[in-house]
Amino acid sequence: MAEHYDFNPKDFEIFKSNTCHTVKRLGNKGFIDEIVNKEYIEIYWNNKNRLCACYLLAMIDYLCRLENLPLIEKFDCIRGYRLPKLVYPYSFNFINNEELLDSALAKAIPEFYRHGLVVGDIFNVY
Repeated sequence: MAEHYDFNPKDFEIFKSNTCHTVKRLGNKGFIDEIVNKEYIEIYWNNKNRLCACYLLAMIDYLCRLENLPLIEKFDCIRGYRLPKLVYPYSFNFINNEELLDSALAKAIPEFYRHGLVVGDIFNVY
């Protein structure tokens, strides 16, 4: 089974939005517990959906850092995986806009960027 590198950007934006709303609803620690206990990362990873698996792993790693919690060791085997190309927010238009690109990269959360995801804020959800 091939890995899912081709994705519908709008669908991924919905996935990201739903994930951020779940963080807001459950709180940082509650979200971490939910993702780990229901094995969502493993499910996406085993179904070759590296994009969603990496997004969720980045999210829990980021939340662990914010909560001063240790990283969850069972994900060490995939923690070093990086998507084959950078994934920016769907709404960004970087054509001929080097300044916007530089700004987005400067604001990227390290846990996401490690996987090739350019994410600058997860808490600004409505």
